[in-house]
Amino acid sequence: MTELTDMVRSERDALIGTLEGLTEEQWQTPSLCGEWRVLDMAAHLAWAPVLGPAAGVAPLADPRPRDGPGPSVPPPRQLTTTRVIPG
Repeated sequence: MTELTDMVRSERDALIGTLEGLTEEQWQTPSLCGEWRVLDMAAHLAWAPVLGPAAGVAPLADPRPRDGPGPSVPPPRQLTTTRVIPG
């Protein structure tokens, strides 16, 4: 593995360790990202590598009007549980 790959894996493993120790109350705690909970942020981070960079750019290309200056991305409120699977 490359140095970057090793660093990413190490950070990912550390995050997984932190998430595994959270209580249900901690999973439901509001994050610093708008209306997203810790659960929503963990799901976002888990799916980002799977979806790839195009998923982050797609909302920017959406011609529909939105309320603010950034992309209109609602928080994933449909999430109720998540499992972090080491890879």
